[in-house]
Amino acid sequence: MKSLNLMDVTLRDGSYAINFSFSVSDTQILCQKLEEVGFKYIEIGHGVGLNAGASQYGAAVQTDEEYMEAAERNLRNK
Repeated sequence: MKSLNLMDVTLRDGSYAINFSFSVSDTQILCQKLEEVGFKYIEIGHGVGLNAGASQYGAAVQTDEEYMEAAERNLRNK
């Protein structure tokens, strides 16, 4: 039987639903919970891509760096 790895994209694609307003706190909590339930891969950042918050697509509440640092601080399996 083959193994299947899933990637959660809530912290990236889900940002569209809330106008790119995930905070560092949201990122920390969601990373912890997603890891607890077994996700090996978690995609983070602005829904449009790196540095998109500085473009016409909508400003994010945090910078790309702040999202990445929040995730790194709160994930055990890096």
